[in-house]
This record gives sequence, C-alpha cells and structure tokens, in this order.
Amino acid sequence: MTNETNNVGTNVKAIISFILGLTTIFWMIVFPIIGVFLGIAGLILGILALKDIKRSKQSGRWLAILGVICGVLGIVMMVVTIGLGTFFYLNNAAYSVM
Repeated sequence: MTNETNNVGTNVKAIISFILGLTTIFWMIVFPIIGVFLGIAGLILGILALKDIKRSKQSGRWLAILGVICGVLGIVMMVVTIGLGTFFYLNNAAYSVM
C-alpha cells in the first residue's frame, strides 16, 4: 500500500516561484539589484516546479509558469535599464565635451 498524500495539493516550489516573480517586478522599481536576484531565484524555482509537477501530477502549473514569466521579465527589465542608463550616460558625456 503506497502513501500518495505527498502528491496532493499545490506544488510549494510553484507557489514560491510565483511570489518571487511578483516581488521581482516591485523590487525592480524600488531597488533593482534585489529584483535581479529575486528574478533569478523565481526563474530557477519555476523551472524546478514545472519538472516536479510533470513528474508528480501536482497542481500549480500556472503558478510556476507565471513565476518563470515574471522572473524573466524582471531580468529583462534590469538589462534594459542598464542599457538605457549606459546609452544616456554616454550620450550626455558626448554633449558635455562639445
């Protein structure tokens, strides 16, 4: 007789991934460095949760997917912020030389 109570319910990694993904968006506005780390953690946990859900048939697939999406979005926001900051800094430096 097997005990299958482990496979019932929502995957905890998916829940944590979703929460980290949502907080990533907030922290990208307030303090971007924290947002990047939360985004990376949410992305990794979301991918691990998707693998666990596929194997164990737990619920929470959409939470994991949203955690991955928000994590990637936070990382992309940071890259864009750095790119725009660098562009405007270099553009302003070019005008100050003239």
